[in-house]
Amino acid sequence: EHLQRFVSLANIAPSGIFHTDTQGNCLYVNDRWCKMAGISNRDAMGQGWASALHDEDRARVFAEWNHAVETEGEFRCEYRFVSKSGSVFHVMGAACPVKDLDGTIKGYVGTVMDLTETKQSRDDLFKALQTQLDLLHRERSLRQELDHRVRNNLASLMGLVSVYERSDRSTEELARTIRGKISAMVQVHETIARAQGREIDIGVLLETLRQSFIPDESPTKLTLQGPPVVLSPAEASALAMIVQELVTNSMKYGAIASGEGEISLSWNVSEGKSEKSANLTLDLDWFEKGRASYATIEPMGTGVGLSLIEGFARTDLRGSARFDRGVGNWRCHITAELSNQPNHARPIVNVLPSNPPPQELNR
Repeated sequence: EHLQRFVSLANIAPSGIFHTDTQGNCLYVNDRWCKMAGISNRDAMGQGWASALHDEDRARVFAEWNHAVETEGEFRCEYRFVSKSGSVFHVMGAACPVKDLDGTIKGYVGTVMDLTETKQSRDDLFKALQTQLDLLHRERSLRQELDHRVRNNLASLMGLVSVYERSDRSTEELARTIRGKISAMVQVHETIARAQGREIDIGVLLETLRQSFIPDESPTKLTLQGPPVVLSPAEASALAMIVQELVTNSMKYGAIASGEGEISLSWNVSEGKSEKSANLTLDLDWFEKGRASYATIEPMGTGVGLSLIEGFARTDLRGSARFDRGVGNWRCHITAELSNQPNHARPIVNVLPSNPPPQELNR
């Protein structure tokens, strides 16, 4: 009668219940245990219960069970049941010795609690917290980067003002030039902010600069073409300064000034030239020409503008600048070494198609 009461109570219990002899041979399991383990009561008898253990947990469970038996203590262990259908239950098993009146251990009785939902909730919470930490870290890094860029930009602007002060430019021209440099800095700053601290796709940067720098009233066509490639914030800032200077000089002497000129800006990347470096080399080509009726394009000023382009290419882009003048055309070729790790291994933000068609803007 007492045994029947125990079985009836065990079968309605929300937890798995088991009973073994002193060696761990199973004598009884309730229905809940069978549901979690995925095997029948009959199959669990003897050592059959061990077949329900996850392969990765089996050795650890037996080691802790043997320790409990040797010390005549309690058993407590977290492990997994895997059914034949592949269902996994994360459980906490606990057992204590059953002793007779003289203290002799007759076997063990224990429970198995289902931790699957609890563990899943814990894992979900951990992932959510990790995501929040990553976002906070990214935001902190972005703030630090933007702060660094602002301070560097201000220092660069002060340096440019000093350079222009020593030139023979008029006050109006000086103001226009400084305004252009500030505009370029603003465009890069906003692009970095939109990228949320990640690196910046060159196509997105150049398209932003094109829309900002080419006057609305200009009929000049400007095309952009090149593969996806990303730049660090420092590289993007230097390139923006170079493009702004090229546009300024084109408006004064070149294709934009001609009234119906054309400009193409293309780029490619290749493996770094140094065997010890994992960097990539960026080759960027600015080519402009005037109307067919124009025999020549006036040469770019050989003073501050050209020197700035060479300086940015050499110092900030670790490369060089080359200038060529032909009949009715003018070219600037920039070579840059892209920093740190291989460029193709970096996350790309808002990239262009790998072989984008030329984009034209009539303004």
